[in-house]
Amino acid sequence: HRLWKISDPAEIEALTTLFDQYVPKVYIADGHHRSACSALLYRRLQEKKETGITSDRFLCGLFPESELEILAFNRIVQLPDELDEETLLQRLAEVCTIKLLKRKRQPPSKHEMTMIVGDHGYSLKWKPEFLDPHASLSEMLDTALLNKHILKNILGITDIRTDRRVSYTEGPKGLRAITRRIHEDPRCIAFCLYPISAEEFFAVADAGEVLPPKSTWFEPRMKNGLLVQEL
Repeated sequence: HRLWKISDPAEIEALTTLFDQYVPKVYIADGHHRSACSALLYRRLQEKKETGITSDRFLCGLFPESELEILAFNRIVQLPDELDEETLLQRLAEVCTIKLLKRKRQPPSKHEMTMIVGDHGYSLKWKPEFLDPHASLSEMLDTALLNKHILKNILGITDIRTDRRVSYTEGPKGLRAITRRIHEDPRCIAFCLYPISAEEFFAVADAGEVLPPKSTWFEPRMKNGLLVQEL
């Protein structure tokens, strides 16, 4: 990898002017943990009055909305031993309208999921009473609804960040990777989600809210690498 430093004052001023005119705001699409850590480091160094360390900035890559693609993060969930497919469907029927699919597919629209259990694929659509028009936008995202009404209330998974019964499959890997995982462990099922839109992503951020964990997979992605600043 090569990097070229822009150090000419005239070029820096020209770029600054362009950003002031055409880039009113930027959003953290990926890397919010790194951003928070950088902010925390800056505050700690300020408190200690450390000098000689450039801590008020961090490296980032910027992409225009026109080049950004948002894909879903699909869930692989391990079922409790006492919960069979029939019982699971009975409990899901309390919150979703269920339809057996002739062939497995990605969900075609918002508020619809595809659940894969063994060799079966099901369409799950949220019942209207669970789509609260007074709830915040982030609470009405399919990831939040799934976390609350199915993973927590039906499967007893209260913390999706740490519970090892839940794992994730990136959107680009598609149904083939998900089906392979299901066949490797017959106690696992999958929930395939419809990706949120860019408008929803921006609206959640503008409202000061936070997306539920693992709500999005963004493309393009930066290649892994390491940059070191000499002190």
